[in-house]
This record gives sequence, C-alpha cells and structure tokens, in this order.
Amino acid sequence: MASGCWRKIDAAQQFAQSDAVLVLLRRGEEHLPYALASLKAQKPVFVDKPFALTACDAQTMIDASKQYATPLMGGSPLCFLPKVQALRPKAKKAKLAVLSYRADTDSPFGGWNFYSSHLTDLCAHLFGVNASSLQAHTDSAAVWVQVDYPQQKVVLYSHPSVQKPQITLWE
Repeated sequence: MASGCWRKIDAAQQFAQSDAVLVLLRRGEEHLPYALASLKAQKPVFVDKPFALTACDAQTMIDASKQYATPLMGGSPLCFLPKVQALRPKAKKAKLAVLSYRADTDSPFGGWNFYSSHLTDLCAHLFGVNASSLQAHTDSAAVWVQVDYPQQKVVLYSHPSVQKPQITLWE
C-alpha cells in the first residue's frame, strides 16, 4: 500500500486481536466463509445485509453458531430503530401493511438482493417468520411482494426512487 499504513497479518493473529467480527462485504454470496472462520475462532459475528443469498448458506452459519456456542447476528439495522420497535404492537394487530423502501434491481452490488433485505428483515421483525405464502411481481425497476400470514397480508414495495423507509398499517 502506498501509505504504508496497511500491513498484512494472518487470520489467526487478526482474530486474536479482535473482540468480535463484522462481515461487511457488499455481496451476500461472499459472507459464508468469513462468518464461518469467525465462528470457528469463537468470535461473535455480525453479518451485514444481505445475510446470505441461499437458505443453505444461512443455515450453515446458524449451525456453526450453535456448534461453536458463539453469537451470530445479521441483517438490516432498520429493525433496531426506536420508531420501528414502537410499531411492533400495532403491527401485530394490523390486517394489512405496506412496507416501502429503496431497492434497485440493477444494483451492481447484487441487484434486488442487496437492498431488499431491509424490507424482508422489517417484515420478519414486525410480522414474524410464519408466512403461509408469498407472491412476487416486477415491472421494470419496481418490485412488489405480497406476504400472506394466517391473519395478515403484508406488501413489500421497492423502487429506486423511494428514498425513505415507509411503514403503513391498517387494522
């Protein structure tokens, strides 16, 4: 490196000098080996969005977390905003909800998968993971996903022009 600030050290030395690990690569398909190395070194790990691009990769990380008794966390930080936390009781009562946020199907960082995780994480956080079905539709840059729960319907809407996350609930 030109500045001389960077020096190469091996992975074992890096882990020994760390309290925890953040896996922050833009492409979700690259997260698995780094997360597994961190968990094997018994370092708590946060995996940024998108956590994984396949259910198999996600399950492999979860299984390693259990095997090595090491904390694993990941996803979109939007779920931890106080305003979102305050909406959880209202969301549980809503019959219909629309969650909107920016996602670009043509993003060079993995397309819709990169930004859509904000919406999918919000959906799971507010409404749970027991959806009975889903349907997805796309029209150029816009994507709509209808997530059906036993007592609720949630629509996830994304488009590159949506600038701020929006959550609308109807009881």
